[in-house]
Amino acid sequence: MWEEDPETNLEIIKEKSKADQEEYYKVTSTENIITLIEDHTQQLSAMKSSPYYKQFDDKIDLWDSNISSITETLEMLIQVQSKWCYLESIFKGQPELAKQLPGEQATFNKIDTLFKAEMTRVHMEKNCYRALIGKGQDFLKFLTEQNMKLESIQKQLQQFLQAKRGMFPRFYFLSDDDLLEIIG
Repeated sequence: MWEEDPETNLEIIKEKSKADQEEYYKVTSTENIITLIEDHTQQLSAMKSSPYYKQFDDKIDLWDSNISSITETLEMLIQVQSKWCYLESIFKGQPELAKQLPGEQATFNKIDTLFKAEMTRVHMEKNCYRALIGKGQDFLKFLTEQNMKLESIQKQLQQFLQAKRGMFPRFYFLSDDDLLEIIG
């Protein structure tokens, strides 16, 4: 169903980092995949209501499970990519700020290397099914771990900004991005 369909390819582009001009791959749009998922979900619902469902229940349940896994993994990928992009601009684009958060910098560098490698793999695979859930890989587990680490880094960054605001009350009137620029 999804394994060979060219319509199920992820839209991925190669971009250059604004901070260090290093190239990486990024998912640009998920609209076509989401639309296809909705269509297939409706078709599966119709199949489940068929009187012949029992004869094909194992295949239909497998397809339903695969679509659910693709959806969950794709949502997590977009979430991780968003957090990674935000933190990448901070830790790669503002070296002075990164020096003030050495533990978070080291953690982000590990995540950065792993995430870029996985995105290169996803780009090479192209097909959504194979890239996100195929071949027995546990990409969702990887993304969930990276998401937790990125959330931890963001939390530490927020605490750092709050400490700076505590030292200089005028900083309470600045957005996080403006404050990061001033500190960096």
